[in-house]
Formats: sequence, structure tokens, C-alpha cells
Amino acid sequence: MRTQERASTALAALIPRLARFAANRLEQGEGALSVAQFYVLQRIAEGVVRGSDLAKRSGVSPATMSGIVDRLVVAELVRREPHPEDRRALVLSLTDRGRALLASGERRLDDGVASLLESLSREQRDAIAQGCRAITVALDARVATVTA
Repeated sequence: MRTQERASTALAALIPRLARFAANRLEQGEGALSVAQFYVLQRIAEGVVRGSDLAKRSGVSPATMSGIVDRLVVAELVRREPHPEDRRALVLSLTDRGRALLASGERRLDDGVASLLESLSREQRDAIAQGCRAITVALDARVATVTA
């Protein structure tokens, strides 16, 4: 098997495990979040402020994204406000509670991943960090072409 095939097979097998791990960490403690809610809070914090843009970036329908955002608004984690230039559009922003819950979720994930990496050598952790950065760049490039 070629190196690329081994890498893609290994990564494809890891994704569901990481998703389950993330879900477990995010659902623990006060302020439980689903992975989808966490993702949406992250994107809004990064400046993605329209529901339609969130839907495109997430690869879900606008109706599905609207449902996720509705739940975040009801939970007082996200605010919907009129767009300053487009009367038909709404702008999404995090509430103070939303920012705090996002930070808490990020800490829970960071702590969990750190505990997974404790048993690895420095070289292994460095290789993982390098690989994650490369995959993030590749994913961001793919998202950019989808949303363009």
C-alpha cells in the first residue's frame, strides 16, 4: 500500500473516533454542547456572521443550520440582529454566555486531547501537530472553493 493510501486510510478510520471523543468531552459538565453547536459557535467567533455562510461552510442545508442557530438563540448563546446594510439579512454574534461556553468547550477538548498525547514522545507530538496544521490548511482551502 502506498504512503498516501496508508495515510488516508488511517485518517479516515480516526475521524469517527475523534468525533465521538469530541462529543463526549463537549457533553460533559455544565453547559453541554453538541459538536455541531460547538462548530457553529467557533465559526461565529471567527467572524462568519450569516446563517447562509455557516450552512455553506458546514455542508448542511440552510434549514438545518437555521435549526442549530435557533437552538443557540433560545439558549442565549447567539444573538440575531439586523444586518446594517441588507434589510433581508440577519447578523449572528455570540453573547457573553456564548463566548464563555465556547471557551469552556475549547478547554474541555484541549484538556482531553492533552491527556491523550501525554504518553507520546515529543517527536510523535510534533509530527501530529505538523500533520494537523497541513490538514487544516487543506480543509480551509477546500472550504474556500465551496463558499466562493
